[in-house]
Amino acid sequence: MRRWMILAASVAMSAGLLSNVHGAGLKDLLPFKSSNSGAVSDADATGGFKQALQSGANHAVDILGRDGGFLNNDAVLIKPPRSLRSVEKGMRMLGKGDVADEFIASMNHAAESAVPLAANVFADTISHMSVTDAMGILKGGETSATDYLRTNSSDTLRDRFRPVVEQAMQSNRVTAKYQAFIDKGGKAAQMVGIDQSMLTDHVTDKALDGVFYMIAEQEKKIRADPAGQGSALISKVFGALKR
Repeated sequence: MRRWMILAASVAMSAGLLSNVHGAGLKDLLPFKSSNSGAVSDADATGGFKQALQSGANHAVDILGRDGGFLNNDAVLIKPPRSLRSVEKGMRMLGKGDVADEFIASMNHAAESAVPLAANVFADTISHMSVTDAMGILKGGETSATDYLRTNSSDTLRDRFRPVVEQAMQSNRVTAKYQAFIDKGGKAAQMVGIDQSMLTDHVTDKALDGVFYMIAEQEKKIRADPAGQGSALISKVFGALKR
């Protein structure tokens, strides 16, 4: 009987602990206090993360969705598919770099034309962030908010993004520039060349990589200097995280 009583007490205690953990709010997970603004509520924390993400998304769309946004930024520059890198190198050695440059420029300009579409998808995803989502961000690293956004929007974003990229590629004559690149590259280029669908996938994926890279960089800045973001809520939430 004594063994059963001890076991029952142990089970009850475990259930109580699990209930407490499961019901914990954001403020219970970290020492969420600010000397200037007091304790940070769950609503504050979730709202702060939403504002930070929206700021990062707006920044990425604004910077990349303009002429030269991709092309003039080495961190996000879209290069030829990996299978064609050796062809590009050979062409430059033979003095045909201008053909490669035109092809690269056409891909990057297509991405720049498509990026503004991302804004609405990001805004919709961010608006649905819950307290549970915010908890995951809290327990993550310096780009955990960006990681959340990528996990929850990349599939939808890619589906909406790809046809716009495809249309932008037509407007920027990417296929024609690519064909010129292949023709000038000779037999080696023709052997490793890719079809139109694969080229569209390449530009789409690299454009998305660039967008999320820029959002992550903005998130790092927000975490490093919450007070400098011009938002009392961001300052309150991320300032508390730094303590």
